[in-house]
Amino acid sequence: MTKKEIFTAQLLNIYKNYAEKNIGEYLVLCELSLPSKDEQSKHIINVYHFSLTLFEVDDGYVEYESIKKVINKLSTSFELHNLQLKLLDLLLSVIEKVTGLKAGPLPASYQLKQEQPILSPDMLLNSNLYRGMYKLLENNDVCKRYIANPSEYCGFLILWLVLKEGIRNLSDVIALIDNENAVYTIDKHWFFESKEKRFWLSTKAELLLSAYYQKQGHKIRSKALKEVNRFAYKHGLISKLEKIRFSALTEALKNEHTLLCGPIEWGMSAYSLKSTHIKKETLYRLVIGIPVEIKNTNDEHLVTTVRQNRAWFSAYDVDNSLRKCPKSNIEEVTVKEQLALINKFTIKMKKSGISGRKESTTALRNELRLFLEDSERSKSYPWCWLILGWMYQLLDKGGKVKSSLKLNTIRSYIDYVALPFITEFSGCDPSLLSALDWAEKINIAAEKIRAPTKKAYLIYFAEYLIESGITKGLCLSDIDIPTAGILVNANIITPSEADKIIREFEKQGGMVGEIAQIIFNLGFYAGLRRGEIKGLQFKDFHSNNDLSYFNLHIRPNKYRELKSSDSSRNLPLDVLLPEATKVQLRDYLETHKTKFKHYDSLIFDDSALVDKAFDVVTMVMQMVIGDQTVRFHHCRHSFCNWSWIRIQSYDQDTTNSFSFLKHAYFSEASCLALKRRLLLTDYSRKRMWALSTLLGHASPTTTISSYLHIAEWIRRTRFASHCASESELRAFWGERIKTDEWGRVKCDGRIRQRVHEIMPPALEFVHHEISISPPVKDSLHDNKKALSDIDISLVWRVIRRLGEGIKIEEVSEGLNVRLSAVEKILAMDKECSTLAYQQSKYSLQPLLNYQKLNRGNIDTLQKLIIRFEKVKETDEFKKLDLAYIPMIVSAFVGAKDGLIRTHHPRAALTLIRLFKLLKIPTDNIKIKWYLPCKQNISSGTLQSYLEHFNFWQESITKHCGYRGLNVEVIAPHILRDQIPPFVDEITWSDEGKYLAYKPPGYISIHVRQTRFQNQRCNAQGEIIITPQRTKAIVSFIHLLCIKHMLG
Repeated sequence: MTKKEIFTAQLLNIYKNYAEKNIGEYLVLCELSLPSKDEQSKHIINVYHFSLTLFEVDDGYVEYESIKKVINKLSTSFELHNLQLKLLDLLLSVIEKVTGLKAGPLPASYQLKQEQPILSPDMLLNSNLYRGMYKLLENNDVCKRYIANPSEYCGFLILWLVLKEGIRNLSDVIALIDNENAVYTIDKHWFFESKEKRFWLSTKAELLLSAYYQKQGHKIRSKALKEVNRFAYKHGLISKLEKIRFSALTEALKNEHTLLCGPIEWGMSAYSLKSTHIKKETLYRLVIGIPVEIKNTNDEHLVTTVRQNRAWFSAYDVDNSLRKCPKSNIEEVTVKEQLALINKFTIKMKKSGISGRKESTTALRNELRLFLEDSERSKSYPWCWLILGWMYQLLDKGGKVKSSLKLNTIRSYIDYVALPFITEFSGCDPSLLSALDWAEKINIAAEKIRAPTKKAYLIYFAEYLIESGITKGLCLSDIDIPTAGILVNANIITPSEADKIIREFEKQGGMVGEIAQIIFNLGFYAGLRRGEIKGLQFKDFHSNNDLSYFNLHIRPNKYRELKSSDSSRNLPLDVLLPEATKVQLRDYLETHKTKFKHYDSLIFDDSALVDKAFDVVTMVMQMVIGDQTVRFHHCRHSFCNWSWIRIQSYDQDTTNSFSFLKHAYFSEASCLALKRRLLLTDYSRKRMWALSTLLGHASPTTTISSYLHIAEWIRRTRFASHCASESELRAFWGERIKTDEWGRVKCDGRIRQRVHEIMPPALEFVHHEISISPPVKDSLHDNKKALSDIDISLVWRVIRRLGEGIKIEEVSEGLNVRLSAVEKILAMDKECSTLAYQQSKYSLQPLLNYQKLNRGNIDTLQKLIIRFEKVKETDEFKKLDLAYIPMIVSAFVGAKDGLIRTHHPRAALTLIRLFKLLKIPTDNIKIKWYLPCKQNISSGTLQSYLEHFNFWQESITKHCGYRGLNVEVIAPHILRDQIPPFVDEITWSDEGKYLAYKPPGYISIHVRQTRFQNQRCNAQGEIIITPQRTKAIVSFIHLLCIKHMLG
């Protein structure tokens, strides 16, 4: 096909039509603004002419080299280059549609932008001024002059609050100085809050503000900079004609803070890296160290109505047997068509007065209700249905904070969320999406929203989906969208509180208590998510004997995916977990990694039990700290905050000053071991990246915005840890004063009244009394099985777990069996063991000889159990008298493993009939009958022996069903010349030489195994089959005996 045949007028018209329709969306994606139609047309035509000139065709394909030539001709501007790439991709699609010519995928282009430096040389031009201001602030004499006359030296206070406390907004400084009620205290610590920030003031700032408040200095309001310039001029920092702008103060603060603490700390202090503060109640709990009563007040959520819920789940619920399923299928519609359907409703939300809004809202809600309650619509347009369902709730109940939203606000919510959400989810079947699929796709949709503040809209929408139960299993914490403020439930648990929580788990005891404790430890000390814990496998853990190396590899597996590729990580548990916690985890893994359990098995294989354990963790956390809003995910938040402190270079005096850090978890040795393991030094600049990696985040942005909640403490300890000197304290409080460890004056009798008058109001909350709770009753196992309800397979499972060394209490909980029943099984096992080998030096091994069974024996035993369960209801089985099973156990031969030898016909024939019902083939069974060892046997005696033999042969072949099975005769060598051959073949052996003959004679029953896991082959490659007795039969009969003795 030639170029003329390809690039026809028809092709050009089709291409231009498609390009003109889609270029608007391309411009949005490329972040371009081309208002002129001529300019847009120019790019469309340029791409066409480049392709017409340079394209080469070979064997039905557009040559890739010619495509590269076209790409090289495109604009060098990144945004325009991306636009033209999209147009080229569109042209190639049109060519394929019209002519059938195909082309490979186009390369993607990325732009790496160099970050702007926080500090640059031009910022140091005023360094002399900055040095002079800091020198004045650190001068004791100047500080004393301020204390003596705060109104005259008000500029000193303003400079201090900006340059030393890090308050970089002038409005915040004015609010703090003019309004003494803006400050509150917790345990004598002073705090000040602005709209978005909280400041933990230094003790010297407390002194300076106390002096100003006591003298009732004048309101500075708009005179703040005037006071600063007057102070600076008075102390020779500037001339009379010069003025210091507030921007100069913030530049000085930026230089000082960055050089002293680092760019990350400056970003958090300046709020360019936004973080979310913990609530006042939580702050109070941390500082005071006493639990606070916090109720869960978030009662009303945005959720679908009952009828809407029915319409959705009738279409997409997996178990919809009770619902009438819609007949429609998911419509194959484009993103543009779905957005047009949504726009039919959003276009009706127009700005109007109060009365007009009420009328239009009611009409719109009625129209939406008809759409949303139609299950056919939910099936045909699922993604439009979800967006419109959210829109209905916004109209009805308002948003996250306000109970009523403006129509323009609601439309903005819908417009920002609809396009990326539908683009990502279109073409998917909601019923096939797992919780992690939802999380992954919502995260991808969030990346398509450019404005950081608008990403919050998608979280609002995700919360609606979760609360409505549409995304079952999805947790809001699974969505990694960097945001801060009211969207993040900021809460942390202290290590001391963690100790109390762990003690409560120990009181609970049992399997649930043990699993709950391990789950809590993995969340609090290692920062694992709920889904990551539930999907842990034995092979994810690697350690040496002394646990000096203990690594956990978080990775996707067949049981669960991860939130993102960044979630894959290696966690050094040897430096993250306390010593006792490491030992407990190691012991759990060793105990529950049973002999035949694969390394890729889950460490928590009972999902119902694990879910119960998570519920117990949340309940105990709420009980200990008194906060009903705390959730398991806050363990991960706690890990983030405390790990940040541990990898910083704080000295012990600093950490021990705060009650919530007085814990061995923050010991110098523990913190040093963690830093060494992470290869962090005192001058390292990658600490936040290391913390983000431990949490499985792509960048520190998510870590800081959603998980780090102690920004005010970091500022207080790293930058604003200023204490007043004794001379400065005496200048304000007078002589003969005493100070505490914080550098505050002690409140003794002489100045107590004065201190109380100056001290800002203290925060007070209702303290929570920790109630000593009884052990948690496992609701899953309230009706545990009694002995009468236990079948043979459950007896086997109990014995198998006991054989692995699991405690009987854990076996009882794990298998939902009463503890008394487990103890009875154990007792019957011991009693059964005493029946065998009574006249032998050998003994029957307990617990079905479990420790010596190999994988083949276990498989055989389990197959026999399954067959037994199938045949026990048959008429043939009911004819068996299993009361003879204990007699069979007493017939075990101690010296010959797996051999049964008896002279009791009823017991032997009962066992052989059972083997037939269990479908054990004839080739796998061998039966021997033993002639007695006597020197002179008369013909009459020999005739009676022959009758006994015939009895056995006839009973086995006719009555037991093994028609092709011949009983082998074993005769001692001494009779070789005395008896005639009364069967085809006699085996001459002294095997039964010492058996005392009891009619109808002894027989031995051999059940042999012919298939083995490790097959042997001869030189020709043929499989060598050597039948051998199997331990599985002895264990199976032992198991039958236990079940019979249980009743």
